[in-house]
Amino acid sequence: MVSGIRSDLYDARTLSVAVAPTQVIRRAPGPYRNNLKPYWGIAHKLESLRALTAPDLTPHVGPRKRVSNPANAGFFSSDRCQLEYAMQPLNTSTDSIRANWLERCTLALDDLPWVQSPAPGVQRKLLERDGGEVARATSVVRYAPGSAFDAHTHGLGEEILVLEGTFSDEFGDYGPGTYLRNPPGSSHEPFSRTGCTLFVKLRYHHPRDTQRVVLDTQTATWHPGLVPGLQVMTLHTFETQHTALVRWAPQTYFNPHRHYGGEEILVLAGPFSDEHGDYPALSWLRSPHLSQHQPFSREGCLILVKVGHLLPI
Repeated sequence: MVSGIRSDLYDARTLSVAVAPTQVIRRAPGPYRNNLKPYWGIAHKLESLRALTAPDLTPHVGPRKRVSNPANAGFFSSDRCQLEYAMQPLNTSTDSIRANWLERCTLALDDLPWVQSPAPGVQRKLLERDGGEVARATSVVRYAPGSAFDAHTHGLGEEILVLEGTFSDEFGDYGPGTYLRNPPGSSHEPFSRTGCTLFVKLRYHHPRDTQRVVLDTQTATWHPGLVPGLQVMTLHTFETQHTALVRWAPQTYFNPHRHYGGEEILVLAGPFSDEHGDYPALSWLRSPHLSQHQPFSREGCLILVKVGHLLPI
């Protein structure tokens, strides 16, 4: 949905940057090729564009490669970086849970089981996952009192919203409503003294998005949205990606719109609705690139919204 951050996010755009041609995918070694499968369709459709053959924009096959001229990235720079990082095999025995960005997904979090993590006392509900223990993933994570994870590095970043309790690491304590972004390459050793529940996204950062964010949403400023009854709290913006809290007054109706780069919603207080159904609190929705809906709320709701991060699928 349009959260009031960028109303032009869903406009048609001129495609002007290289996306991996089909021959790059076809010639990639087995483990790399598996990670590139979701990009086949977009590569095939776009390879006829002149930009695809630009010598200084052609992606390289192999781990940790970069385009030779990032300054020429253009609007689809995030796509190309995602393709390059997709070429790095995360796990040769990849686990896939709702990993196809072309599919619309709706989940009730209460219906998902808790799955034990490698750390004692830390459990997860797996909303979507593509990879083994190192994976692009969206999860709800629960720390028992006194539990901890070993020190680790986030190769493509980590995004957290603290839902309950107090989450901690060596840099500080983060209470309910704290929004965190740990940038690509950052490391920490997380724990919880009293227990906590988190909404966590891993490996969704743009590789050049190096800003660390710590924001207390209980004290941050709300701004008017695009229609009466809508209030928006911007959490983070980088190129095509925008994350916000959106508060709906009762009987608030939004305009029909398309999701450029897809949309993801976590309903924090509900119900939230559109023409497809009603979504109570602790519902998770993922809508693919260029999908369309007309959202509203009869009773009022609070949602976490992320848009523009599901390119190029």
